[in-house]
Amino acid sequence: MASEVCKDQDGPILIGSDGFTAWLLENECSLVFASPDRERVFFIGMNGDGSLWAHERHVDGCKCVSATPDELWVATTYQLWRFRNVIPAGRAHRDTGADRLYCPRISYVTGALFIHEVAAADTDRPCFVNTQYSCLAEPDSLASFNPIWRPQFVSSLSPDDRCHLNGMAHTDGKPRFVSARGRYDTPFGWRDRQATGGLVIDVDSNEIVSDRLSMPHSPRYHDGVLYVLNTGTCEFGRVDIDSGRFEPICFCPGYARGLAIHRNFAIIGVSLSRTNELFEGLPLHNALRHADATANCRILIVDMTTGRPAHWLWFRHTVREIASVDVIPGVRQPAMLGFQDEERLSRTISLRAAA
Repeated sequence: MASEVCKDQDGPILIGSDGFTAWLLENECSLVFASPDRERVFFIGMNGDGSLWAHERHVDGCKCVSATPDELWVATTYQLWRFRNVIPAGRAHRDTGADRLYCPRISYVTGALFIHEVAAADTDRPCFVNTQYSCLAEPDSLASFNPIWRPQFVSSLSPDDRCHLNGMAHTDGKPRFVSARGRYDTPFGWRDRQATGGLVIDVDSNEIVSDRLSMPHSPRYHDGVLYVLNTGTCEFGRVDIDSGRFEPICFCPGYARGLAIHRNFAIIGVSLSRTNELFEGLPLHNALRHADATANCRILIVDMTTGRPAHWLWFRHTVREIASVDVIPGVRQPAMLGFQDEERLSRTISLRAAA
C-alpha cells in the first residue's frame, strides 16, 4: 500500500510507501533534497493532520543543499546561498502551518566551482567541496573562495577538475574524509578511468583510506563507522578504515548520490541512471541488469541493522535527478522562501533579539 501526494493532470507525481509519515513522526525529523535537473529544493515533512507535506521552491542552477534546524545552505552554478529560519521556536507560519521558514540572507558569488557538497553550520563560512579546483574550500568576502585543503597528489590549484573530488564527511565542525573518482593530477584525468580506483581520503593525514571503489559519493562518518555510496556498483555500504575493504549493506536501484544518516537509518538519493557518453560502459548498468532492476528517481530509507529498505519516496515523473539529501532533526514541516516570492520576501523581516 502507498500514499499518493502531489498529483497533477497526469496523475501522482510523488508516491510514498505506507508508513512513511509514521517513520518521520517516530524519528522526529523531516527531509530536504536538491534536484539539479528541475532546479528545485524539495522539503518533505508532515502536515498538522499527519498527512505527507511536500514543499518545493525553484532556485536557478541548484546543485546541492545542507541544513540544520535553523540554517540552510544552497549551492548553485556560481553562488552559495545562506538561508536562515525566521519562525520563532514553538510558533508556526500563519499561512502554511510550517514550523520552519528559511529565508535568504547572504549570497557568496563564487563563480563556477561545480560545488558538490556543503556542510551546514551556524557560521558564515561553511566548508564545501570545490570540485573544479580539486580542493575543500570556504566562502570568502574578498575572493571567489578560500582553499583550506587539497589531496596530496594534486600538485596545484587549477580549474581543471583533476580527480573529481565530490564528497565530504564532516564531523565535529570540520571535514574528516573526502571522496574522489581517482588519484589523478592531470586536467580531467578521471574521465577515461572512472569505473575503478575511486578513493576515500583521510583529510587529517592526507592518506588514502581506500582506492578500491567505483565512482564513490557522499562519505559519512557516523558512530565511528565510515559509510559511502559506491555509485558505480549501485551499492551503499561501509568502508573498513584499516583494510580499505568496502562492505555492501544495500543495493540502490539507480545512480546513488546524496546520503544522510539519522539514528540507525540511511537516507539515500537515487536518480535515473545516466546515459551520456561520459557514463557509457560503467559497472552500474551491468549491476542493474544483473539485479533485473529498473532505475528510478527516489529517496530510499534503509534500516542499517537489517540492510533492507524500510521506506521509500518515489518520483513517478518530472524529477529525474537527486544530487544531495539532508535530514532536519526536530522539524516537522519545513518551508523556504524562493526568489520568485518577491512580495513575501519584501514583507518578511526578522530582528535580532534585543541586547
